[in-house]
Amino acid sequence: MELYNGGEFEQRVMKKVGCTEYTVTAWEPVKVDVYQRQVNFKLGKHLPWYNGKIQSTQHKSIVQGRNGWIIEQILTIPHAVLGSHFNVCLRYQIEHETPDACHVSACVGIKWLKITRSSQVIARSTLFILTSRIKNMFSLIEKEFK
Repeated sequence: MELYNGGEFEQRVMKKVGCTEYTVTAWEPVKVDVYQRQVNFKLGKHLPWYNGKIQSTQHKSIVQGRNGWIIEQILTIPHAVLGSHFNVCLRYQIEHETPDACHVSACVGIKWLKITRSSQVIARSTLFILTSRIKNMFSLIEKEFK
C-alpha cells in the first residue's frame, strides 16, 4: 500500500490527519520478509493533554498465503504526563484484493508498563482519539483513490 512507502502521499495524508513534523526512516530488513523503520511526529491538537513529539517503530511483514502486509507500530509518548507508564500498539493488516482495491483491518491497544489510578481515563481518551484518527486516515485515503 502506497501509504507506507515513505513518499509524498504518506506525508500528505499524515499532515491532513494532524501529524505535524512527520519524519520516517527507510525500511530496513530485520529478518527474512520483515522490515523496520522509525516514525516520529507531533499529534498535539488531537491529544489535548500532550503536544510533544511521539516516537514510534513500525514493523512490516508479509501476510502469509495472501497478497498483503501487516504493519505493527509501537508508539511511545516520552514527555507526556504518565507517558512512561504505557505504550500504544497499532496493527494494520492490509490485503490487496484487486490492483486498485485493498482490505484494511486495524487494531489499537495499550500496553501498560506501570499501572496508575488514571489508567482507565488515559486508555479511554487515547483509544478514542487514535481510533478516530485511524478512521479519518483511511477515509482520506479512500477519497484520494476514488
